[in-house]
Amino acid sequence: MKQASSHFVCHKHRSVLLSRSTYSRSRYVLDGNAMGMTATEGFKRRQPVAFGQPDSVVISYGSLEEFPVRRRTETEEQFQTRKDFFRPLRMTENCHELFDRLKASGKTRGLILKEYVGPDHAGVAASAITDGIDYFVDW
Repeated sequence: MKQASSHFVCHKHRSVLLSRSTYSRSRYVLDGNAMGMTATEGFKRRQPVAFGQPDSVVISYGSLEEFPVRRRTETEEQFQTRKDFFRPLRMTENCHELFDRLKASGKTRGLILKEYVGPDHAGVAASAITDGIDYFVDW
């Protein structure tokens, strides 16, 4: 398994585990790549994989990523600063948009959207990676 800019690619099984931040940080997944085409166009133009099966994709995010709650030790000012930072990233919306676009493409053999209720971005990372690896090992 190889890590590359916020996502994991399992080359043997042609599976992809995207972090919730992949889209919001670079807009790479939905809106562009090094070839100058949109990712949707690139996804549709892909050559068939060597194993004859399309990719599998798991998209996961924490419910508090876009809608944080105030922490016990946080002042109101600190909380507002944190909310102002995370809300524009639109993690929940972006994950759902990515899921819908990949589903509409019909180019995946497996596609899962999973919301972890309760954690924020940092809190969900370990569970999302573990669940993603478990999903791909089963393939």
